[in-house]
Amino acid sequence: MELVTILLAIYGAVLSSLVAGFQLYKFRMESKFVVVDVERGVDLTSESIHFRISNRSTQSTQVQELMISGFGAGDDGDFHSIWGSGVAFFKLARVGDNVDERIALDLPYVLQPGESIWINFTSEDCATQIEFFTRPPFGEQDFQQSDLFELEISHSQRTEPFCVNFEIDPQYLQTSMTKWRTMVPFWKQRPFKPLSSPHS
Repeated sequence: MELVTILLAIYGAVLSSLVAGFQLYKFRMESKFVVVDVERGVDLTSESIHFRISNRSTQSTQVQELMISGFGAGDDGDFHSIWGSGVAFFKLARVGDNVDERIALDLPYVLQPGESIWINFTSEDCATQIEFFTRPPFGEQDFQQSDLFELEISHSQRTEPFCVNFEIDPQYLQTSMTKWRTMVPFWKQRPFKPLSSPHS
């Protein structure tokens, strides 16, 4: 009788441990709703950052906002976010051997388990944003753009935005700014020299 009691106690303890371990594993999996992979590419005049945003959980989540912000030093001397803008995103659909078609998407977007969406952001995109924010009424305060940027993802399974920091080579920023200003010579221009961020 005592042996049976001991065996039942051991069985109960093992079962409880297995259930607790499974619940912990499930909690960890569910907490990883969004994972971001970052890839880079360069050509002679620009740098491209490719973001792959994936839902690694077993539940869907609604992507509510996607924003990229630029950091720099303002006229107050502090280093902080100086501009932010929503970004276009897309998913890839296979249409042939090693050929993917980009399908543009709109927010809000329900990201299903195992599904991925993509964002491309280039130094030329950055140049456009910088020039826009140097035009009144945004450009009334001087700032110096740094090489630090942030992708902000707001989705329904997280109360606070999920943020990913990244950098763009200052050389490519400078080249893209020069190219942009050559194409739009009438735009209000300020001297541009990328500021190395404190994180560099």
